[in-house]
Order: sequence, then C-alpha cells, then structure tokens
Amino acid sequence: MPLRFAMNSLTIEQQPGVRQKFTFVGWRDDGNSFYARDASGMAKYVELRAHYPHNLDTGYPFEFPKVEPVEIFPVLLVPPTCGFSKQDVSGFPRHLDPNLHFLYPQPEHEEALRRSLKEFQAKAAKECAAEIARLKKTPGFTAGNKAAQQRQIKKIEGNYDSGLTLTLDQLKSGETTAAQKLRDEVLVAAWASETGHDLKAMRQVAKVFESQWWTAAGKGRRMALEAMRDAQSAVRFGIRFAVGGTFYLSHVSIRDLTMPGDAEQFQKLVAMIQPETTGKAGWHTPDFRVVWRQGRGGRSEEHNLTNEFRAVCLLLEERPGKSAQYAELEAKIGIRTRQLDELDGHGSKSSPASPRRVRDLLKTQEGRRLLEWGILQIQAGVGREKFLKVCPPTPGA
Repeated sequence: MPLRFAMNSLTIEQQPGVRQKFTFVGWRDDGNSFYARDASGMAKYVELRAHYPHNLDTGYPFEFPKVEPVEIFPVLLVPPTCGFSKQDVSGFPRHLDPNLHFLYPQPEHEEALRRSLKEFQAKAAKECAAEIARLKKTPGFTAGNKAAQQRQIKKIEGNYDSGLTLTLDQLKSGETTAAQKLRDEVLVAAWASETGHDLKAMRQVAKVFESQWWTAAGKGRRMALEAMRDAQSAVRFGIRFAVGGTFYLSHVSIRDLTMPGDAEQFQKLVAMIQPETTGKAGWHTPDFRVVWRQGRGGRSEEHNLTNEFRAVCLLLEERPGKSAQYAELEAKIGIRTRQLDELDGHGSKSSPASPRRVRDLLKTQEGRRLLEWGILQIQAGVGREKFLKVCPPTPGA
C-alpha cells in the first residue's frame, strides 16, 4: 500500500551544476524508485540504485525508508584510484570508467612530486639521525668495540636506505609501499584542489556510509571488507530526506512512464495525496512523526512517536490492508528503526537493527496508548497467528 505524501518540491542534480526541479509524488511498491512530476508537469519515474547489501539476518534486500526525499545531488566518498600510467589499470573496479576515475603522474605533477620527495627524504634523514643518536647513548653501544658499533649504525641506516635513495622515477612508479603512498597523496591532493573536493569531508561521509552498509548487512554479516570498499567507490549521488539524513546511490535515472502499471500506480498515488496540516481527514504526519485524535473542537490529543513505533506504523502503512503478521514485522522493525535514527542524525547512538518482539512493544506505555487510541489494532489469524493493523484513531474528547 503506497504511503501518502504532500507533493513538495524535489531537486535532482545528475550532472554537477545542472539542477532539475521536480514535485515528489510517492514511492513505488519496489521501495527503490519513486514517481515525480517535472517542471512542466509531466509524470516521471525515478529509479535509484544503491550498493547496500541484503540483510543476512532476515534475507530481505535493502529498501530506502519510505519518507519524502527533497534532494538528489552528486557526491564522491573516495578519491580516484592512482597508478603509474594511463595503462596501469590492473585491478581497477569494473563499475568505474578509468578515463574519469583514474589518476597517474603527468607533467603538471612534476614539481609537487619533487617537493614531496624532498620533504619525505629530509624527514627520513632526521629520523635516522635521531635513532642513531639514541643508540649512541645506550650502555650496550658505548661498551662495544668500534666494529660492532658500526654494524649497529649500518643496520639503522639500512632501514632508511630505501627512502633516502628513492628517485623521482621510482616515486612515480610506486616502487615501494611508501613510494606508492607518497605518490598517491600528491595526485589526490592535486585532484582535490582542481575539482574543489574536500578530502576531510569525504572521509567523514565515507564513515557514515560504512555504518549504514554494515547496518544493512545485519548482525550475521560475514562479508569481506573489500565488498564494503567497492560499494564506497561506487557511490556517485546522495539522496537527502525531508526528515533529515542522507543515503547514498551509485546510479540515478529519470524516464517516462513506459512500464506496465506505471500510469495506474502514479494516478493512485496522486489521488491519495493529502496535506500534512490539521483537518478532520488527517490524523498523522506523512512520516508518522506525530499522530493525533480529533475532538469536537479540532485536535484533542497528539503524540510524538518514537522511531520504533514510527517504524511499526510505516511498515504497516506499506502493506496491503495495512496489516502484517507479527513474525513478518518483527524481522523488519529493527532495520527500519535504525534507518530512522540515522536519518535523525543519531550516529553511533542509533538503535541496533536487531529484530523486535511486537508483544513486548505493545506492553510499553507508548504501545498501550496506540492500542487505546485504536491506531494499532490486534487481529486474530489462523491458529495462534496474530496480525497487527494500523488504523485511524477513535475520536477523542
């Protein structure tokens, strides 16, 4: 069952600096695409592709939280891959275009590479001299003969020799691990300066994505770290929501309604749209942040839902008949709650994505209130099965 939203503005920036204006209509049933109207009023289908994994605890694929998006914008989480030359693309990620996402030393980098090499070798020479000076102060060194002392000094110098004798060509080719790191730092810094990317901000956003990725994987995650790194490198867009928070995408496409059922579902969503304001027809905000009851003089009572119960209501609202079996809900409540916490900016304090027992939730003070208001209703199924349904509240005083 599609969720109801007020038709608010949405901007999509597929190419840097080219912002298209749309009006958001509603999410499709697949949970990974939505309908919108462009500036001329034409109906459009916006497909999103993300590299978040299936949840290994439940087996469910990743779905975006069914809240209203307000912006899709270009973003990178990691800088381009670096190498020795344009042909040095062994192991390059298949989902990236080497012409756009690969850096290698070019004539304009020569001065920065020379300067970086000089600073690196000066630092290495200083560290080598300091280590030798410390050695000469040890009792074991002063007590030894000159030949033994020279052997100890040579051993320390040998540890620094590869850095102190490093040539510019060796630096460019990344001959050693240290040389490769140094070269890549120069190339990435030049790229960031040219393109205006903030490397510190990119690292911070990458950490947010990493947290979201592992949350999507679930407690039973056994995925290699490389899979998460590949997912980070695939990110090209962010999608920001009206309630706050951002998720990350590898692809965005906008097309006309050509698939079977698109036009019908679009019209159904348009017919369902209701304002977020007060009024006898409404009893909750589109994101279920607030619910209320109507009395004779308007709203008689209202309640701010916690993200756990927002998750319950959103999940039920998406279901046919707005009801679901306890067991089906329990596997998804934790995942949706965690998503809502992250959208609210809770960060490391976000709730765990583990399953929640519906019976335990309904025993809480908030659960009892929603049952009393009639917003949540328990329905009997076959045998011992129980279903939970979300409904408009009973009138207040």
